[in-house]
Amino acid sequence: MFRITRPEKISVKVGVKVPGTRETQKFTAHFAYLDLQERKAFVERITAYERMDDTAIMKELLLGWDDVQRENGEALKHSEAAIEMLMNIPHVADALFRAVMSDVLGGAIARKN
Repeated sequence: MFRITRPEKISVKVGVKVPGTRETQKFTAHFAYLDLQERKAFVERITAYERMDDTAIMKELLLGWDDVQRENGEALKHSEAAIEMLMNIPHVADALFRAVMSDVLGGAIARKN
């Protein structure tokens, strides 16, 4: 049986390839759920007049995460500053953006930055 429900969020396993190694580290990212009308409006907004950068997109869509730690082993708590920090790490930013494109926006736009 198929029951129509609106998910509260989309949880995605994100694989981050560690530069200089063959290692991929994984964590779970929680993104806002957008239905088709919301996706269309969001894509129009970020590609047309607002020209949002990747960090601004993540601040709007990334609701939180599991299994992300600071260098000292302490859990990284969700905040705008934490999103800015993650988006300043190229291989992490790339992995998050791939997750947004495939799982949240369904490949609706090509990467701009």
